[in-house]
Amino acid sequence: MEVGELPLDFMHKEHSEPRQWILDSLEDRCITDYIFNKYISPEDIADAFDGAFTGYHIYEHLDKGGKREFWLVKVLGWYENFHNCFESPFYEGLRATLDSYGVDGFYEKAVDFIIDNKGKL
Repeated sequence: MEVGELPLDFMHKEHSEPRQWILDSLEDRCITDYIFNKYISPEDIADAFDGAFTGYHIYEHLDKGGKREFWLVKVLGWYENFHNCFESPFYEGLRATLDSYGVDGFYEKAVDFIIDNKGKL
């Protein structure tokens, strides 16, 4: 898959120039096919890839010994931006990527934390 195939015009600035090796890794785990098969609109595809890239960076951080709490705050920040909607393409890309890399329960724990602390954050 070439980077140019992504709907870059619709993607967030931090993902406008995704690294090919991350795309290759997502492709090896069939995440790219999953996203392209699930979504039709360029906006939804872009959101799902933003979530997938975020999931990859979370995995990479945790794999290097990083703290889960740091990324929980990051996920909470995106939660605020996505209007409390866990059914969005962003979160589907995030969940699919975390699951594929075996980050056991991180996504579910983050969602539970957000729900349990709604209004306190």
